[in-house]
Amino acid sequence: MNTDLIYTSTKNMSEVDWLAFRKRGFGASEIGAIMGVSEYSSALELFHEKSSPHIRDSVMNMAMFMGHEMEDKIAKLWSFWDGTEAGMIKNYREGKVVRKMRNINAYIQNPKFPWLFVSLDRIINQHNGRKEGALELKTMSNWIGKKYRAGIPPQYMVQLQTQCLVCGFEYGELAVLEDGRKFSVHPFEYDKE
Repeated sequence: MNTDLIYTSTKNMSEVDWLAFRKRGFGASEIGAIMGVSEYSSALELFHEKSSPHIRDSVMNMAMFMGHEMEDKIAKLWSFWDGTEAGMIKNYREGKVVRKMRNINAYIQNPKFPWLFVSLDRIINQHNGRKEGALELKTMSNWIGKKYRAGIPPQYMVQLQTQCLVCGFEYGELAVLEDGRKFSVHPFEYDKE
């Protein structure tokens, strides 16, 4: 990972401080709105939210809540992933970890892009000759995946690419638990375009 990065710990950050920090720039999860590929927010809504002097209370819906609650479980499944669900289940039952990652409780900023910040779900440790990478963990419904040719919403891909840009990663992976019963991992190389 780039050594010039700036870390702001979120370990003991209150929700008010968390919301205030987010008003200082754009998070990787908000870039989809700016680019017009988010289903949940538009660039205009984001502009009003960021330019308002008021800190809006965060409202968590059930999908957001479950995504947060399942994050550690999805990360654990990812550590057993060998490219197939059957192999992952076998590795899980045998306790055979085949991939490693670590948690980082911080917002990360790159001095080259001071208006951007990322909050990585996990960092993929170096392995098989690959350097570190970003790991984004998602829960998703099947009907959302069916809306897209690749099965992945564009805002997730843009989020992962932004994480790579800020951190200087060459790649990232998206681990998805779909409808609580289908698990997949989607690797992405960093693409400057």
